[in-house]
Amino acid sequence: MTDYYFTENPNVEHDEKHWRYTLLGHELKFVSDNGVFSKNTVDFGTRTLLEALPLDVPQSSILDVGCGYGPMGIALAKQFPEARVEMTDVNERALALAERNAEANGVAARTRVYHSDAYAKKLMAETFGNVTVLKKNKGYYILRSEHE
Repeated sequence: MTDYYFTENPNVEHDEKHWRYTLLGHELKFVSDNGVFSKNTVDFGTRTLLEALPLDVPQSSILDVGCGYGPMGIALAKQFPEARVEMTDVNERALALAERNAEANGVAARTRVYHSDAYAKKLMAETFGNVTVLKKNKGYYILRSEHE
């Protein structure tokens, strides 16, 4: 059976890729690997969603569901320096990369990365209040905000 990026622990050999990419006007550094979505560059859907976001909406807390190696959450953390960014994914390799990328881009102090199952339990136990939710799932993107 083939392991995919939505597998919790992809059983594939490591082959890290490093690159820089400009998102929301910020030049960012990324490392990615086999077993995660869009391992060679920031994917078209992420770029398109970031370009379409209403950047004038107050952003105190951001939730990136299906964060992968973290390009969207990290770009938003750079764009909104006062925001707390929560990132979640099922893929443990992607989560480790998201933490490394947050550190490399100077936003680790304002980001938290969670495995999606643990995060679902946390969401039931706590209310995050004013959260902008970025929902990403297999090729379609939905933006939901309390401010809409």
